[in-house]
Amino acid sequence: MVPQRVAGLRVDYAPRDPADRLEYRPGDQAQCDLWFPPVKIALGPGQRATPPVLVIVSSYSRFITAMMLPSRTTGDLLGGMWELMSSQLGAVPQRLIWDNEAGIGRRNRYAEGVTGFCGTLATRMVQFRPFDPESKGIVERANGYLETSFLPGRAFTSPADFNTQLGQWLPLANGRIVRRLGARPVERIGLDRAAMLALPPMPPATGFRARVRLPRDYYGRDRQDGRGPRGPGHGHRDLRWPRRRKPPAVLGHRPDDHRSRPRRYRTAAAPSDPGPTRRRVRRAAAGPGRLRHRIRCRPRHSRRR
Repeated sequence: MVPQRVAGLRVDYAPRDPADRLEYRPGDQAQCDLWFPPVKIALGPGQRATPPVLVIVSSYSRFITAMMLPSRTTGDLLGGMWELMSSQLGAVPQRLIWDNEAGIGRRNRYAEGVTGFCGTLATRMVQFRPFDPESKGIVERANGYLETSFLPGRAFTSPADFNTQLGQWLPLANGRIVRRLGARPVERIGLDRAAMLALPPMPPATGFRARVRLPRDYYGRDRQDGRGPRGPGHGHRDLRWPRRRKPPAVLGHRPDDHRSRPRRYRTAAAPSDPGPTRRRVRRAAAGPGRLRHRIRCRPRHSRRR
């Protein structure tokens, strides 16, 4: 009798189960997350890695948008969100749902640039508690769908090739019937987009911005793009990188940019031209007889004391 009585009382004292079925309104929110595909992609000579993929799913229509980013820093996250909303989604959701991503913010404090980004788009950025994947289960299921339906049987030569194949496949994914909705996302995105906010006339400020004072060697580091010379005349002067990928400016003037290059995925350690490296390896393997400069040592007794 005691076990049966305890089993009956256990139901009354058990904690409440937070699982529930949520109904989403058109244009209300879009869930955002980073997906790391389990494949290695060539970033440059001798470098293979797995860059993050930004996935944004509209909660009402289940419309999936995604693209691969160079990194998970704040500048790349904001730039990726704007690219997806302007080119694929075509509107701005009233709320952007994120987990505890460091590039967006931590401990109830947004990262630098996030507040201005939301102000330009007139939207809100909502971050859920850590270790709470059920709060954004829609985008989590979309990540699993990408891994099981998009990746199998594919090979990628570069991040640009990954984004090209992903852009060609997403219309097929949005044309499938979602069992929970009983409809296709492409059929519901029209009503969803009509309830969203319009795109601003001016794009928000995204990308990387920094200001440093150059030392004597007049080199400035540009985050993951390595370092580049700014010219001997710019030593001990302030160097400012704007948010967008433009040449740096020194005290409001554009300096001579010796190595201006676009955003890249690989690190600065990867040589762009492996030819000199191969020649050095061949000379080292040939032995000391091939060295151009030889060291001659005099006998010990003939040295000047």
